[in-house]
Amino acid sequence: MDEKQKFFRSGMYVIDVGAAPGGWSQVIAERTGSTKGRETVISVDLLEMAPIDGVHFIQGDIEDENVQEKISKKLDYNLADFVCSDAVPDFVGTRFVDHMKAVYLNNLIVDFCDKTLKPGGNLLMKIIMGPAEERL
Repeated sequence: MDEKQKFFRSGMYVIDVGAAPGGWSQVIAERTGSTKGRETVISVDLLEMAPIDGVHFIQGDIEDENVQEKISKKLDYNLADFVCSDAVPDFVGTRFVDHMKAVYLNNLIVDFCDKTLKPGGNLLMKIIMGPAEERL
């Protein structure tokens, strides 16, 4: 997607929500020039994630104010240029229920962007298709 749309530029502040195991974070760090000690890519997940050069990892829930504060502090209290998320909830195997759980998670991410994404910034996230997709 980035090769076609050119989302990422050098020096951008990017937050990767639901980042584990870290594939997107690694590519984003390379494309933004984020380096160890001068990380501009912040990855957040409930799950643990192995260290990635150029990525600062925070384990926790994006709804947690302490996690939000850690993100803000790591970004020197700047707002992010870009938020991306490949996060999905734990699925139960029922299409409608799984869709609604995904929509709920997507709404949490949108609310998170209200606090962390600068005006004119971009959000890219996975959406599970279903009846509430259009409203989302």
